[in-house]
Amino acid sequence: MRKIPVKNYAIAVVIMIITILATFISASIYLDNVNVFNKEYLKNLSEIKIDEIDNYIIEAHDIMIYATDSESTNKYVDREFEKIINKYNLSQDIVYLNLNEIDDTLYKEFIKKYNINGEINSNTLLIFKDGTLSKIINLNERNVELTNKYINNFYGE
Repeated sequence: MRKIPVKNYAIAVVIMIITILATFISASIYLDNVNVFNKEYLKNLSEIKIDEIDNYIIEAHDIMIYATDSESTNKYVDREFEKIINKYNLSQDIVYLNLNEIDDTLYKEFIKKYNINGEINSNTLLIFKDGTLSKIINLNERNVELTNKYINNFYGE
């Protein structure tokens, strides 16, 4: 009987580990895409339509709006934002605005009415104090972890 070299066992183990990791990564990517297309992400936030924002601001005065485009969003930022919101139980304090469903006229009126310089990009946190826009925070992969700090400052201002 011929002895099988240890090198062959090592190669087989490495191939198995790579295969398992590739399977988990592929499954994760697939589930992320399915959740986005089925609108299951940001499910803990109440969605607001752009034509309802004025009434909502009048009723609540101090609000935070998370604006994102469900089709071209940075899913990592959305997922991390949602984790932070759930961790600190802030889902009642923030509403979600889907930029994908807004027509150009309403969007331009909104920007003009609240004196927003530039455009609202995907993954933007709009903070309103006393019915006026006080801060715009464009979240990205580097600063999404600071969301809790932004929200604490919002309540402390």
